[in-house]
Formats: sequence, structure tokens, C-alpha cells
Amino acid sequence: MAIDPLQLRQVSVFQNATDDDLQSLARHAIERSIEEGEFFFFQGDPAEYLYILVSGRAKLMQTNPAGQQVNLRTINEWQMFGALGAVRENATYPATAQALEHSTALAIRSDPEKVAFRHPLCRLLPGCPSVNGSGNIPVYTCHPGRLRVDGNHVEQIISPDYLSRLI
Repeated sequence: MAIDPLQLRQVSVFQNATDDDLQSLARHAIERSIEEGEFFFFQGDPAEYLYILVSGRAKLMQTNPAGQQVNLRTINEWQMFGALGAVRENATYPATAQALEHSTALAIRSDPEKVAFRHPLCRLLPGCPSVNGSGNIPVYTCHPGRLRVDGNHVEQIISPDYLSRLI
């Protein structure tokens, strides 16, 4: 399935992206097709990719310490999920993503250090690393209600449901 990079504007965080940024983002993407009942990722796996669902539906679910599965939300076309690795170094997926029907997603590497200097996500994804004025300290800049990280200091300024929307 060939994706027109401009279709990425359907993802809310990419609405104001330039055409060049969208084309660069599409070049970095890997297309993944998953059959109904199969998995994009599992809870606890390294959060190496963020995903944009381009067809189908998926669900995010979490297993609690008692072993019960809790459905967190349904992912619909042109929604992003699994983005925690883009804003937190060495992150793991806090939930499992399972296809509810045959689904296709774009998988984009979410390594914060590489993203900060070489990847269009650094300008497009709220909370993604960038470099501050000194040119050497990683800074996560966020909209109100999101995580803010400056060097090794993490300040939680998020609403309780923000991380569930991020995953």
C-alpha cells in the first residue's frame, strides 16, 4: 500500500507540518500489515517504534498485576500510538497493541537521540527531544499538560490520562 506523505496530515500532531517534513517522515516509515488478532507490540517490549494506523482498527490493552487484561482504547485510522519511546529514553510499551481486523500501520523508529538531530519527528511530535540554545543539552519541550524533561530532571505536568493517550 503506497502512502501519499500528505495523508499524514490526518494525524493531529502533523496537521501543521510542512510538505517536506511529511515526505521525510514517510521516507523513515516502515509499513507493517497485521492480521486480525495479531500484535503490533506487547506490554514490556522496548518502545522502538511509534505507529500510525493507516487502515483497520486496533486496541490497546494492559495486563494488571493480577493478570487481568484491561482495554484502554481503540485505535482508528490515522491515529498515532506507541509513541512513548519518542519522548522517553529506554522506554518500554506500557500496553499491548492488537489488531481488531486486518490493519496496516506505518512504523517510525522512535529513538530519542537519533530523532533529535536527524528526524522530522523532532519538529513535529510534541514532547520530542530538541536541542536548546546551548546546542548540547537535550530538552523535551511540551505543551501544557505534558512531560517536560530538562537534562536529567523530569517534571510531571501531565493529566493522569496523558500517558494512556501517548501509548
